[in-house]
This record gives sequence, structure tokens and C-alpha cells, in this order.
Amino acid sequence: MSVFPIYRLSDEGRKVTWRQWLTIGGCGLSHTSEWSVCRVLGPTAHWSEDITLGDIEDAWPAAGREIARFAATRLRKPELVVLL
Repeated sequence: MSVFPIYRLSDEGRKVTWRQWLTIGGCGLSHTSEWSVCRVLGPTAHWSEDITLGDIEDAWPAAGREIARFAATRLRKPELVVLL
């Protein structure tokens, strides 16, 4: 049996806005996550400046895990992530 890490956004990571995330080189959402998040928050093109990664995680927890994994493995930003 193998063990896979589960990433979640830290309190600091949850405060980062979507625009800040994209500016630091963050990824977009997968098709499934984007569809699920947009059902709650509306289309990404219409998101206000204050949409945070925490809002995205609250709308669809899997999207928060995707973002956290990218922050940890690609951006090397451990302060944005909690490893479960």
C-alpha cells in the first residue's frame, strides 16, 4: 500500500487573492474544478479583485487541494501549504 500526500492551503495560503496567485506563477484550475467553482463563484472573468484561494477552496475543496499541491511541488512555496 502506498501513501500519497494530501495538500491543503494554509491560513496564509487561503488569504492569497486569485490575481496574486496568477502573478506569482500559480496554475489555473482543472476543467472539473473550474466548472465546480464557477457554479458557486460565477465565471472567472467576472471575479472581483478580492476572490481568495480560500474562497475557491470553500467552493470546491478539490480545487484547493490542486492549488496547494501546485504551490508545494512546482512553486516551492511551503508557507502556502499544510501537508496532511
